Amino acid sequence: MQNAGPEGTEITIQADGFAITEVEAPGVVSGELVQIEAELLPETIVRGRVVNDKDEPVAAASVRVREAPEPDGDMVFDAGGGRRQVRRNVERVIGGRGDNDAHSTRTDEQGVYEVRGLPAGEWEVMVRADTWVPAEPLPLVLEEGEVREGVDFKLAMGGSIAGIVTEADGTPVAEMDVIMSSLDKAPSAEDEITRQLGFVMDLGDGNGDRRVTTDDDGHFE
Repeated sequence: MQNAGPEGTEITIQADGFAITEVEAPGVVSGELVQIEAELLPETIVRGRVVNDKDEPVAAASVRVREAPEPDGDMVFDAGGGRRQVRRNVERVIGGRGDNDAHSTRTDEQGVYEVRGLPAGEWEVMVRADTWVPAEPLPLVLEEGEVREGVDFKLAMGGSIAGIVTEADGTPVAEMDVIMSSLDKAPSAEDEITRQLGFVMDLGDGNGDRRVTTDDDGHFE
């Protein structure tokens, strides 16, 4: 790897049949050569199917497999370094990564999905799809080299909520984020982080939150 800097580098290694492995390389000075060794372990595979409440396949559903969040307890985060650094630190703690991380995929036309490259450990599988209510996160404990079949989900049809956001004088507010959460949802790690830091830390944690943005007339749906 070329162009490494003095601040250190995080390296992700992917190889067919092996778990995705991350290693941290130390910082290097100009002209220095550092050798890094990494042990690759057999991958764990998760397979399943997503259907609706009529047992019909749900195509293009988002399936995410992330590390299980830490047990509930006191969490204290230093907001120093700006929001970008805080977000990076928080993502590493609770595993809240976006749809493009290495452990994400989408279902095919038959609602079938497969996630490869997982190391052994405790994981959560989360599923969501447009117009359907997101599934509750499903905890899994996976062994090294295991192929876990039948991790299936059934999604219920979701309803719609529409409204308009205005100033106190009735002026519509455009490009305003509107977040909808289930009333019976237990507080998430994200909620606690938001409370401590004083600003919204939206990590898309898969617990049923939906975010939309108002249009030019302040409408949302």
